[in-house]
Amino acid sequence: MLFAALAFLAAPPDPAQGQVIQSTILGTVTDPSGGVIAGATVTVKNEGTSFERTMVTDESGDYRIAGLEVGSYQVSVTAQGFKTFIRSKISLDSSQIKRVDANLEVGDATSTVTVVGDVGRLETETASLSNVKSSQDFVQLPQSIYGRGWPNVVFVTAGVQSGDGATNGCCGVVINGARDTANNFTSDGITVNDVVGGRQTANGFPGGDVESYQELKIMTANNSAEYPQVAQLSMIGKSGSNDLHGSFYWGNFNSKFNARAWNDPTKPSFENHNMFAVNNGGPVYIPGLYDGHDKTFYFFHYSGARYRTGNRARTSVPTPAFRQGDFSALLGKITIVDPLTGVPFPDNKIPPSRISSVSKAVQDLVYPDPNLTGLGDFGLTENYYADPGYQFDADGLTARVDQKISDKNTVFVRVGLTIHNHDVVKGALKDGYGSNQLLGNVPGRAVVVSDTHTINPTLVNEAKLGFSRNAYFDTDYNFGKQPQIGIQGIDNSAGDPAVGGLPNFNFSGAIPFESTDTWLNSIAQVQNNYELVDNLSWYRSRHNFKMGADIRRYQINDENNPTSLRGAYNFDDQLSGLAYANFLLGLPTYAERSIARPNAYLRGTQLGFYLQDDFKVNQRITLNYGLRYEYQTPWVDKFDRLFTFDPKTGSLVTVPAVAATLPIIPASQAGLPTRSLMESDGNNWSPRLGLAIRPFANATTVIRLGYGVYSQMWPGLLGLGATGGPWQSTESFVVEGNKPSISF
Repeated sequence: MLFAALAFLAAPPDPAQGQVIQSTILGTVTDPSGGVIAGATVTVKNEGTSFERTMVTDESGDYRIAGLEVGSYQVSVTAQGFKTFIRSKISLDSSQIKRVDANLEVGDATSTVTVVGDVGRLETETASLSNVKSSQDFVQLPQSIYGRGWPNVVFVTAGVQSGDGATNGCCGVVINGARDTANNFTSDGITVNDVVGGRQTANGFPGGDVESYQELKIMTANNSAEYPQVAQLSMIGKSGSNDLHGSFYWGNFNSKFNARAWNDPTKPSFENHNMFAVNNGGPVYIPGLYDGHDKTFYFFHYSGARYRTGNRARTSVPTPAFRQGDFSALLGKITIVDPLTGVPFPDNKIPPSRISSVSKAVQDLVYPDPNLTGLGDFGLTENYYADPGYQFDADGLTARVDQKISDKNTVFVRVGLTIHNHDVVKGALKDGYGSNQLLGNVPGRAVVVSDTHTINPTLVNEAKLGFSRNAYFDTDYNFGKQPQIGIQGIDNSAGDPAVGGLPNFNFSGAIPFESTDTWLNSIAQVQNNYELVDNLSWYRSRHNFKMGADIRRYQINDENNPTSLRGAYNFDDQLSGLAYANFLLGLPTYAERSIARPNAYLRGTQLGFYLQDDFKVNQRITLNYGLRYEYQTPWVDKFDRLFTFDPKTGSLVTVPAVAATLPIIPASQAGLPTRSLMESDGNNWSPRLGLAIRPFANATTVIRLGYGVYSQMWPGLLGLGATGGPWQSTESFVVEGNKPSISF
């Protein structure tokens, strides 16, 4: 593997200076004897952007400054009769509560006591367990040849295992034994979960690759009422600072540089993988017009991937003689019988006049001649080798702007685009036909606008508006092609590309040749999530109250064409004695044709409200307690095309307008809601309780206890499962009694 990297302007980018999930620095100010100092002035300064926050300590000598963004900070403390205390290079992660105590020395305030270096990373004020993966972790940990993705660092976290997989690809994440649907994935605080399956999407976090991440925080247990799920995976993106920084990365894996495996006589298929990314961030500066130092910053990221690899396959294809109806090579092993008369064909040869014109067209279109000596009892198994190849292309963009509106107000806008996430997999037969073919594209979007407003030193509000989109466009490689094979009964007069491809021809029995196309179906699905979030933090005496709301509006637009939309024909050894002979005669033993349902347009809303308090019992004990409420409306279809089944009456149930025209009953008669046909559960109260104890004064040990109830909402799969019914049908035809009754 070859790697190349170039960094310009001599330094790596600064940590992200803005985020949606805010953090807190707190502490106690004391004198040399350990007595608390009330009225001391504490200033917290972001070392990258120079943004500052100031407050005075209360009667207990405590301070708490919330609403801080990820980054490196300096804490300074001044009080009459004491030297100024300064501690710099304090690293603050997302959603972190970090204790920075200050012990002041007696002296003149013009004298300074400076400490350089972070305090311990151990969080002492919360029962929540979490693990933060920094941008350096993404760079330094071993990486897959398929790129530097977020799973590389997530799956080395304690308590994290792989699960069943995302709804549309990628990798399921199981944390501490919970379901892989019990995780909440956020990009700068905006939810980016797969709306249909409830897991993460194939894109993970829409936008660029890990080069655009400042950190990924994995919250594994005891989450407070602010968070809806058992586990939280929060990606925080990079942003600009007062210094101009940039980097370039390129990685290459090329199999030409590989030796063969010790037990493999040949080298593997060719592989050439290229991964690249460029970052740039700093203050917005237009000479003579605008100087954004200390107030306006930008960050830009682009990443791409180009994978080319072999896709070696051995399969079984008919010989030239078989394609002409000549099965004489099977004499003494298999007898080919005329299904119409029950009499064997002379010399095991089907007369040319009996071979279907459809079969001729299909085999000429699909099947190549064998190029290997076959295996098996008949010498026909795996008699063809091909390497149709595999390609994957991806491009991602991230752009962000941070603006200091005033000393009390900061705003940022971040856009993440997965422009192109494209798979091309060809089948092993002619022109890409054959099983396991795929043409897929998985674009993604994530947009967030965040505003942090310091109402006063103890009251901070954070509001954010977000939009995320996950789309899946999957079909077989030959989607939309219009081969003229002369088959009857498939109407494509409207030119629908979903209908225009080749039907499925499947073979089983003694000699199962490669099928023409066995990919499940074509999918065109767009998921939209519109989200509004507001969090208010209020520090009062020994309490830190936090309350907020999370409102999400979901849309799922889905086109899902069944496999048999083009027709499906199965051939086995009934009728003539050999599946391929039946195919030549145009006599399947099973045939199927599907009529697709109309496109689904599901809509739903999810509401979340919470109240949380972190109560400081004393200097070493913090009690976290809160309550969350969740409510989700049942899924409805924009055009009211949902159905369900009523076991009491044995009838299909639909909305009233449809029931009036079909022999089914309306929702009201079944006692169900008119549009959704499902009742919503309104009893989703989720109490949370946690305790963090520091048994020793040096804060190197924390004992955590936690309890919580978490509500899992309905994924979109439940809604999509109710979109077929009377609008979708499948016709099946089966041969009985070994008598041919189906033909094409």
